[in-house]
Amino acid sequence: MKKRHTILALLVFLAGAGIAWAGNFPGGQIARLHSLWIQAGDAIYSTTTDVVVGDNDAYINGTLEVDGAARFDGAVTATSSVTVGSLAVTGSKVYRIPIPLGSVMVDGTGPITDSTAPNLATTDNVAAITYDNSGETAEIQFTWVPDANFTAMSVNMICTSSNATGTDNAVDWSIFVHGNDVDIPSATGQTGASLTSTTLDTSEELVTLTLDATGIAAVTAGTSPVTIAVWNASTDNYTLEIKALWIEETRSY
Repeated sequence: MKKRHTILALLVFLAGAGIAWAGNFPGGQIARLHSLWIQAGDAIYSTTTDVVVGDNDAYINGTLEVDGAARFDGAVTATSSVTVGSLAVTGSKVYRIPIPLGSVMVDGTGPITDSTAPNLATTDNVAAITYDNSGETAEIQFTWVPDANFTAMSVNMICTSSNATGTDNAVDWSIFVHGNDVDIPSATGQTGASLTSTTLDTSEELVTLTLDATGIAAVTAGTSPVTIAVWNASTDNYTLEIKALWIEETRSY
């Protein structure tokens, strides 16, 4: 009888101590572990995990079901398929949209060819939209349809010239924002760029034209097709050659 009373008193003490200990932690949890390993049987002694499980880590050798919300403040890696009913992702990503050189229109002429000005020719063994001199300033035009999550955009091109001095070469641009049941748009001017290379006749330069705040405000993401117009603004009579052309669109979620 005395032994039974002793055991009962010990259990009461432990229960009281557990409640008091729980009150020291947020939410009143009754257990606080340095790490957690859940696995049936003796396999725990032979299991090799993909990551080292140490303090503040957990390993579950089975299925985990969470019927409420789950928050991950770090990265999540999945080595198999993931099935979700709905998914909300926050962050941003840059998408690169190539513009085939042969698809552009020459303002006032029509589709670019080897006889338009500018023309489509082979230069340094690759295709290039070529302005033969500073007197050729006709726009090349192409269409961009912004994604519904669009937040920023730039037009990018790889350029060369028959002139080494890049500062003699420049490009300018504008956009025309279209929509349903709206007035025919006029051009929204953008800031052009001068080239900076000093070896433009033997090396390539990346030119980036970034859509400004006025242009971004003019675009209704997801519903505004945009005509982009780019033209030669050089001051010399050497060539300006565009050998690659693409859009970089930032989408934020």
